Amino acid sequence: MEIPPQLSRAPFVAYTGALCGGILLFYRVGLPAWSAIPAAASGILLWLVLAAGAWKIPYSLRDLRWLPPLLCFLALGMAVAYVHQPLGEKDIPDGYIARGVVRESAYTSSGSRLTVDLLALSPRRSGEGRALRAGICLYTDSVALRPGDCIAFPALLDLPETSEDYGRFLFGRGIDFTASLPADLIACTGRDSGITAWAATMRERTAALLQASRLHSSSASFLQALLAGHRAGLEPDTRSAFASAGIAHVLAVSGLHVGILVVLLLVVLKPLDLTGSRMPRYLLVILLVWAFAVFTGLGAPVVRAAVMTVCLLAGVMLQRPGSAVNSLCIAAFVILLFSPRALYDAGFLLSFGGTAGIILLASPLTPFPGRERRRLHAMLLWVTVPCVAFLCSWVTSAIFFHSVSLLFLPLNLLLAPLLPCYVYTALLYLLLLACGCDSSWIAAVLDAGYSALEDSAVAISSLPGVSAGIWLPEAAGWFYLCGMICFACMLSLKGRRWIVAGVSFMALAAATVILLPSPVPPATLSLRGDMSACAVVSDNRGERKVLLMPRDTLALGLLHGKTIIFLDTNIDARVGRDAPLSCHWLIVGSGYKGGVADLNLCFRADSILPHPSLSLDRRDELNEALSGPQHASCRQPIELPRKSGLPQATTELIQQND
Repeated sequence: MEIPPQLSRAPFVAYTGALCGGILLFYRVGLPAWSAIPAAASGILLWLVLAAGAWKIPYSLRDLRWLPPLLCFLALGMAVAYVHQPLGEKDIPDGYIARGVVRESAYTSSGSRLTVDLLALSPRRSGEGRALRAGICLYTDSVALRPGDCIAFPALLDLPETSEDYGRFLFGRGIDFTASLPADLIACTGRDSGITAWAATMRERTAALLQASRLHSSSASFLQALLAGHRAGLEPDTRSAFASAGIAHVLAVSGLHVGILVVLLLVVLKPLDLTGSRMPRYLLVILLVWAFAVFTGLGAPVVRAAVMTVCLLAGVMLQRPGSAVNSLCIAAFVILLFSPRALYDAGFLLSFGGTAGIILLASPLTPFPGRERRRLHAMLLWVTVPCVAFLCSWVTSAIFFHSVSLLFLPLNLLLAPLLPCYVYTALLYLLLLACGCDSSWIAAVLDAGYSALEDSAVAISSLPGVSAGIWLPEAAGWFYLCGMICFACMLSLKGRRWIVAGVSFMALAAATVILLPSPVPPATLSLRGDMSACAVVSDNRGERKVLLMPRDTLALGLLHGKTIIFLDTNIDARVGRDAPLSCHWLIVGSGYKGGVADLNLCFRADSILPHPSLSLDRRDELNEALSGPQHASCRQPIELPRKSGLPQATTELIQQND
């Protein structure tokens, strides 16, 4: 009895699906970790029974041979999800010092945001330390910390109490806690000696080399994102314009960049074939591609492209037929095996969803597939590929970002032939910079190319109807995904039943959107953990804006019809003596040295909140004095009615894209 040929060509489709199923059963359904044991035991027992030939399996049940490995991989998915499950507050005891390594460092308009890999907890006075692995988003003042720095700070960690979208983002990135600490409580204890720290250092050197060149600062920031995945220097308006124009993928190092690099390496290393074998060239290409993946930070799209490159070149070297779907599933399997929470990351889903759609749908949906019209087929693929990628990724964008670009095609058609030329020119310029040669004419070409791209993106993003705000139930996304899979099976496996299944799933997706209520969250205000300013965050239909009020002063602002006062200085004798100042929120900063009695005398506030810059003793003193039920905790967002505008003369609104 043989395995069906369709399954034997791409076995990792089934295996990766089973792994994803185990991860979803643990995280979404909530099955306990011990459920993996009976699943694995059932798979092993069934395999032994089938191997012994104890049952005579009829021909219609020949696919039963796939069940034992699928059960084992399902159990493996639950096991890796259990190992990487998020920690709770009970896992972080009081009175400990947290030690970790900075993974990312981003400078914002109101301080620094650090992503830290927590490695251990050390007692402040006595007791035993403990090893611990968790991700932390740490807000602090502007500090000179780089990725790869080892730091120590008080383990005053909170669970991410924020909007559902941002909570999903943190979960997918492996972040379990948030913390807000002043810079003087964060100590740099050394430098990590691992390869990731080395890659971060090389990225910083590359960024410094580009910034010191003859390039315009905006072009240098774009090249840092294009070549090294370093996007800290990009302006929020630039990111927004690129996203609205449908070319945000250019700003993130992805499979497109890896493909351009592989083509260049295969051409440049062609002389190695003079040795009589192509194996040295392919092995060197694989090595350099993985070096590039490490250099850019091992993001999911880059790892996916690197694994697929290895599978493709290994098949050529071993003279074995390759399968693009098999290579894609192997890449997903490897990533999820080490980071199962990536299944909830938008970057992972967009990368693999778009690539799977291009592999399975682009060529079959393109007319003239015959060999005699191969050139015409290739020209039509130029249009089909971005359209198919959009069809397979717009639902993910709608669920995660609640916005879908509608005018995505014009710039993508221009970038397809022009971006490789621009990347090769940028690599040549970077190589010359490393050799001490700063070519003015190459810098002028790069500046002109980026300026044209940016102007085009801004022009398209300013058009009416360039993007649509969409709020979809998550169930609609799953039904749509199942429908697309059925249509892909219809094109590859044939059969009328796939058409019926695909149409049925699409109808279920439409019915879900119509019948279920829209998941639009209520408008909320919350106090963010910035140190160098008072930042009040407004979330309204997925649009996040931040009201910034400066430190060391008495500042007044309006947001969503709520009056907000930030007190970070001593009260003047004339303030509120005749009539107390009324407000909805009174936020007290560390610059205020007075007592609570003066606050009650000068202000009439619905809620008094401590700013994160307050010391622990001062915060406890304020909370004890204001323990009445009328005061709100600074961690809880206040739900507000949706109101339109904010007087621009009294406040400054800054668009944030976290």
